[in-house]
Amino acid sequence: MRGFDGTTMQFAKIEKQITAVVLVGFAVAIVGMAIRLDRSSAKLSETASLQATIPHPVLGFDRNDYPGDDALPALRRTFSFSSYWLNNPPGAKSNSWLGKRGVLARNDFGYLVLFNGRASAELKSEAAAARLGASDANAAAAGATRDGFPEGTVIFLDQEEGGRMLPAQKAYIYAWLDGVKAAGFRGGIYCSAIAVNDGGEEVMTAENIREHANGRAIVFFVYNDACPPAPGCSYPPNAPRPSASGFAQAEVWQFAQSPRRREYTQRCAATYNADGDCDPPGASGAGASGEALERAAALLAAAERPVIMAGTDLYWSHGEEALAELARTLRIPVFLNGLARGCVAADDELFFSRARSQALKGADVALVVGVPMDFRLGFGASFGDETEIVVVDVAEPERRHPRAV
Repeated sequence: MRGFDGTTMQFAKIEKQITAVVLVGFAVAIVGMAIRLDRSSAKLSETASLQATIPHPVLGFDRNDYPGDDALPALRRTFSFSSYWLNNPPGAKSNSWLGKRGVLARNDFGYLVLFNGRASAELKSEAAAARLGASDANAAAAGATRDGFPEGTVIFLDQEEGGRMLPAQKAYIYAWLDGVKAAGFRGGIYCSAIAVNDGGEEVMTAENIREHANGRAIVFFVYNDACPPAPGCSYPPNAPRPSASGFAQAEVWQFAQSPRRREYTQRCAATYNADGDCDPPGASGAGASGEALERAAALLAAAERPVIMAGTDLYWSHGEEALAELARTLRIPVFLNGLARGCVAADDELFFSRARSQALKGADVALVVGVPMDFRLGFGASFGDETEIVVVDVAEPERRHPRAV
């Protein structure tokens, strides 16, 4: 789990990471999709409901690094829950999530609680692995208690390695699950739901763990970003059920990773950014300065031939009402593309679908909302040489704008 991810779940609280992530995890009570927000790698997941009855899956984010307090309000517009790591996430030397449960709660996030497990290279024998599993379970329970998670919270063991589990790996996993249960928590596991060839036999890690669990109650958070069944880097309003991941017992499904894994995502490559990342709305948490806002307002107020060009990120950030109010107040014609089509009624006097090229070229001020300055806008050439361009978006651009904005 390294970045944004997408997850569907139907339980109380969950967690994971995202690069878009897409990016996600939980712990005590919440349903939804998860996304991980880590800049090195990300994943999108969806979950189903454990302790709370939620009518449909919801989106969340999961990330190795805490995104920052200031980013939470923007992220909350898209995501309902967040990951929460109890120890150092995979590949990390520290844990920036510690102590953040309160601020997440104040921003109305649920949680997906994670504990980073051991790699197979650390497990020397079955007996040693079992002892280590019991010890790590105590550490996970102590961490959850320390950070205020009540008994009954689901804690997920992060099992990054896929395929058939070795005897020492199974000894570690089951000892960990038993220890977490003995401490009053519920045991879950994050693992692969992608079937791989192992000695001529198709093996899925989640199924392999379930088959040898000897009746243990396990909450499964699975990853399967292969398209299909995964929808790719997307935030569908009607998220797929976790059972659609290919593992029927899944409570959470991570269906996207960022950057994308090319061997699994050829058929949904178009849903990812050109560089392979999957960045959710508001991922950067950055905001415009007061000076920049004042200059933008002054330009629009003084414009003689203003125009608005709005796109997909307007839709994801639910900004259609604010856009319509601005357009009506300043009497600015509006053009739409991508998922923003329909955000302004087709019969609205300020909505235009034709003469876009002429309008953009002839504008003295253009307000670009949620549209990348890429091929969609001729890398800036769609506007006149003298056009002043104001760019508004919930995410930082992937690269520098091709012209001054």
